[in-house]
Amino acid sequence: MFGGTEGRERGPTYLTAALDFLRSDGPTRVALIGASVGGTAALMVASGRQDVPAMITLSAPEVLDRLAAGPDVLTNITGAKLFIAGLGDPAGAAASAQYFYDQSPQPKRLEIVTADDHGTDLLSGSQGSHVEQLIDAWLAMYLHPAEAS
Repeated sequence: MFGGTEGRERGPTYLTAALDFLRSDGPTRVALIGASVGGTAALMVASGRQDVPAMITLSAPEVLDRLAAGPDVLTNITGAKLFIAGLGDPAGAAASAQYFYDQSPQPKRLEIVTADDHGTDLLSGSQGSHVEQLIDAWLAMYLHPAEAS
C-alpha cells in the first residue's frame, strides 16, 4: 500500500477510504492499527474523527517524506491511543512514541519494549507475545469494552 514516495503520500487517503468503506458495510466500531509509516498514516486519519474509538501504532515515525504527525494531528485524536516501540529500534521509534504520547490527550498509553525490532517485526521478535497481549488487551478495553469486563 505504501510503495515509494507516491504510495506514502496517498496512504492516509487510502486508509480513510478503507475506514469509510468498513463503516458503511456494517461494523459499528473500527480500530486503526499501523506499523511504521502505516502508524503515522493511521494517526493522521484518526485526527478529528469521532468514529475511531481505538488506535495502535507500532514504531511510527513522527515524519516520513510528506507524512507528519505533529501536535496539530495528535491533539485532535479523541480515541484511545496505544504507542508501542522497541527500545533499540534503529529508526528511533522509541523517541517518536514518547513524543506522540506526550502530545496526545487521554486516553493514551506508551509501551517501550526491550527489543530492537521495528514495525511488524515487533510481533514476531523476542517481545512478540508481549506485544500481541498489549494489542489484544487494548482492543478489548476500547474496541469491545463489554468483553473486557
